[in-house]
Parts: sequence; C-alpha cells; structure tokens
Amino acid sequence: MFKRLILTDLKRIKTLFVPMLIASFFLAAIISGLSVLSGKLLYSKDKQEPVDIGIVMSADSSMSNMAYNMVSDMKSYSSYTNIIKYQDKASGIKAVESGELKALILVPDNVLSSIMNGENEPIEVYYNQDGTLTTYLLKDIFVSTSSMLGTSQAVIYAYQRMARSMEWPDEIYSAMLQEINELTINYVLNRTDIFAEIHADATGVYTPTEHYLASGILILLSLLGIIYISFIKNNNRAYIIKLKSHGIGGVKCSVSQMIAMTSGLYVIFILLYGILFIVSRLSDGLDISFTPWIFLYGLLLCLTVSLFTLAIGKLPVSQAAAGLLYLCILIALAYIGGLLVPRNLLPEFAGDISGYSPYHLLHKMLCRCLYG
Repeated sequence: MFKRLILTDLKRIKTLFVPMLIASFFLAAIISGLSVLSGKLLYSKDKQEPVDIGIVMSADSSMSNMAYNMVSDMKSYSSYTNIIKYQDKASGIKAVESGELKALILVPDNVLSSIMNGENEPIEVYYNQDGTLTTYLLKDIFVSTSSMLGTSQAVIYAYQRMARSMEWPDEIYSAMLQEINELTINYVLNRTDIFAEIHADATGVYTPTEHYLASGILILLSLLGIIYISFIKNNNRAYIIKLKSHGIGGVKCSVSQMIAMTSGLYVIFILLYGILFIVSRLSDGLDISFTPWIFLYGLLLCLTVSLFTLAIGKLPVSQAAAGLLYLCILIALAYIGGLLVPRNLLPEFAGDISGYSPYHLLHKMLCRCLYG
C-alpha cells in the first residue's frame, strides 16, 4: 500500500509539473539576464568616483611627508582617491563615522625610520562600516600595500644581517645601510603601477555573473517549493482516515510526499543544468564544468528544499499563510546566506553568521560543482 501511495503522490506531482516548468523557465530567463548584467551593474564606469581617504600625520616628519607626497602623486592612487590631511585623530574619526571618509589612516611619527631601525611603529587604519564594495576593495588595497612594505622591511633586515657578517669598517657599514634603506623604501613607494589594474570582486573567487547564477538556481528551486504547499495541504480528512485504515500514518505519508516533491524538483534541476552546460559550450562568457558530483549535489539540494517545504506545509495554518511564511523565511535565509548580497558586503552582524547559513553552504557547493 505504501508503494501505491508513492505512485499516487507522483501522479499528483505530475499535474503540477507543467506549471512548475513554465514558472522555472520564466524565472530562469529573468535570473540569467540579471546574472549577466550583474558585473556591469556593480562595476559601471559611470559610477566610478574618487574615494575620500583621511590621513593624520605629523607635519614635522620629513620622511613621512616624503612618503605622503610620493603616494599622492601615484597615478593609481590619484585617479581613485582623494587623500585629505587631518590635524588630529578625533576629527578624522568623526569624519569616518559621519560618512565623509571611507577610511582614516593614522601615521605615527617617523614611521619610515622605525621600519629601518626595527621599532616597527604600527599604522592604524579605521574603515567606514558601511558594507559597500568600495570599502571592501579599500581593505584589500591597504592589505596589499602593507604586504609590499613588509617585503621591503624583510629585504632591509636581510641586507643588514649580511653586512654585519662582512666585518666592514663602521663608516662603510653605516653608509651601505643608509643606501639600502633609501633604495628599498623608495623603490616600493615609487611603484606607480601597483594598482593600475584591480581585479577583485566582492563576490570572492567567482565573478558576479557566476555568483548570481548559482544564487538564482538556489532561489528558483526554493520558490518552486511554494507550489508544493498546495500539494501538502490538499490531503483532506477523509483521505487521511482512509490511509490510516491501511496502516499508513503521518510519517509514511510525509515520506511519500518528500519522495514525490524531491523527484519533481530533481527533474527541473537536471534540465536547468543541462541547458546551462549546452549554453556554456556555445558561448564564451560562461564556463560550466561537468562533474558527476553535480547529480549528487542536485539530489541533496532538492531534498533540502522538500524538507523545508514539508516543515512549512505541515504547520496548522492556511495555505496562503503558509506560502507567505515560506517566502519570508526564504528571503531572510537567502540574504543571510549571501545569495542576494555577497557575503563580503553584508553588515558585520550578518557576515558573522553567514558562514553557518545552510544557503551559504549550498551556494558554495553549487559553485564548486558548476565552475570547478
């Protein structure tokens, strides 16, 4: 009797398959268009404006001012940033908090000489916590610059150690160290092509198109779960009593519904993957890889959506209320999981919990299956 129940549920699902298929391709067309345009929407040249960065440094430090002048004259920095000097830390931080600055750099006195002599006075950087793409890229740029200065520092120390082993006279040793210090620091600060080209995305290792295409597949299959709520709710009392008379209780009924829903979603997932794979072979803008793991992942994804739909559908509320609740929870999970807004651009509280979101994990797995 349980097998007959599964076959009956599959037949009921079959009646919903055509509207689900139509809805799938309609949503897929919209999502594909948005995915293709996502890079242009995020990185449009028309939206590129110089970023205001504040700097607090001693006016009496000749070497710090030399470094400031070099950085200000670098084409890559001058094209994308306005470096504004502030007299004190308090006014600079106030400007960051008010949104006037994207970042504030606090440069200690004699920072370059401290690198040379090993004191290593730290440079503090305060960011505007607005969660925008600009702030994200700024952090990457500062980290890159710090790495280059760290490399320069390591070179200076290596040459110092080598010079000590030569047992040269103090005059020659001091002159050589001074020459090494100046040449190394100047070389790093004068590299005007450091950031001539910036290849970085807020979406991480994947391009915006790849990120939002994977997000679209997850959201599309999840939205189809709303149609299944009617399938769950349409078991009337007489039908339930009949099933119980044949020894089929609520657990077996739920398992049968899960199998039917998963089957319907899995067919649609395979169709979508097949279409994307063919399109990627006919165009240069998309590269979908083939791996047997995609079939196992698709089964896991469809089971997850079916379980989520079943949990909402079994609540003692009307079909309309269950559908609305399902949609609200889906939007919240998609946002926290980084599907709607990349995880790197989420507010700090959401970014901290995003890594534990089921949608974030499913998205990461799907990207690996699709793009390798």
